[in-house]
Order: sequence, then C-alpha cells, then structure tokens
Amino acid sequence: HFIQKMHHRQQQSANKRKSENEGGDDKEEEEEEGMLFARLDLGQNALGDNGALQVVKNLADARITSLDLSENRIQDQGFEHIATHLANLKCLRRLSLKANLAGDKGVGVLCQAMLSGVKTSSSTITDLDVSESHNISQKGGLMLAHLAQRHPNLSRLLFLSDDLDEAG
Repeated sequence: HFIQKMHHRQQQSANKRKSENEGGDDKEEEEEEGMLFARLDLGQNALGDNGALQVVKNLADARITSLDLSENRIQDQGFEHIATHLANLKCLRRLSLKANLAGDKGVGVLCQAMLSGVKTSSSTITDLDVSESHNISQKGGLMLAHLAQRHPNLSRLLFLSDDLDEAG
C-alpha cells in the first residue's frame, strides 16, 4: 500500500510539474525531471518472495536510487522476481538484499539479469549487498565474483558470510 501511494504521489508531482512548465523553460523541466528519491528502506519486514515481487512491480519506473530489502526472508523465487523487474528500476544504484534466504539459484538469476543489463545499458547498480546470506555456497560466491569482474558499473559488492568463509 505504501509503495502504491508513493508511486501515485510521484506521478501527481510529475504531472503538476509538466503542466506548470508547459510553454515554459525546457531547461527548468529537465532539472525537475532529474530529481531522484534517495532511499527506500524496507528492511526487516518479513516480505518474503511475494512481498519482494509486489515491491519491484510497484516501483517500476520509480525514481528510487537505493532500495533496502535486507532481512526479509526472500528466497530464490524472490531473487528471481527482483531480477526479472530490475530493468524497470532505471535509477537504482544501490540494492541491499543482505541476510535473506536465497541460495545459488537466486543469486545466479540475479547475476545474469545484472550482466544482461550491462549489454542493454539498463543496469545502473553500482552497489550490491548480499552478505550474510547463509544459503549461498561457494558456487554462488563464484557467480558473484564473476559478476564483479564483468560488470563495469559495479564498484561495491558485499557477499561474504561465515559459511562461505569456512567453505573456502
């Protein structure tokens, strides 16, 4: 509900700015269009897979630069939902999926989506946190390392956990 209200307010604000700027200065309109919401923190809400799907669907084309979905019991299916809708989050720079329940399958789909986004120039994420995700094995760690090597915009990737450290 909160996300739908926020998206509705954003649309109303954009429409108001558009009507105010009709016939006005194009430069001013561009500056207004460039404004972004800084952060949406939905951490520790027990959203699960379906909640993650609702969040990313309702944020389609929203101007969110940072999305925190940490500690929400999101499993592989939820990571797949996020990966599927990642291209619609065109302003997203930081994504925190810290301390969720996804394993190698979910991480793999997320990595593939991010790398596909690089090819289409739709991947804007520079900071990804999947640390403390205890279901990620060495295989998932290698997929994340591959992502870090191949993704030109990714400047910060957190994925270590005690379980992965012990596995090598």
